[in-house]
Amino acid sequence: MSLATCAASSASAPWHGGVKRLHHPQAGFLELTYQPLDLPVSAHEAHSLTIYTAEPGTAYEDRLQLLASWAATGLEAADPAGGGDR
Repeated sequence: MSLATCAASSASAPWHGGVKRLHHPQAGFLELTYQPLDLPVSAHEAHSLTIYTAEPGTAYEDRLQLLASWAATGLEAADPAGGGDR
């Protein structure tokens, strides 16, 4: 499927994104915008990828970046040599 075909088909598809509000035990309250994307695998099958973002310049963005830094640090701590299954 070409990019143009994919864009044309997604333009007519219903948009099921929105805002998710949640509380993380360490980072606190987060308000994230989400957008699910269907990724076609074959003519009859698709995988779904959901993208979450925080509004730029907000405390939510700061908290999300903090969580990302913790996740990155955890990966480095678990595999200090930088190898592994990534």
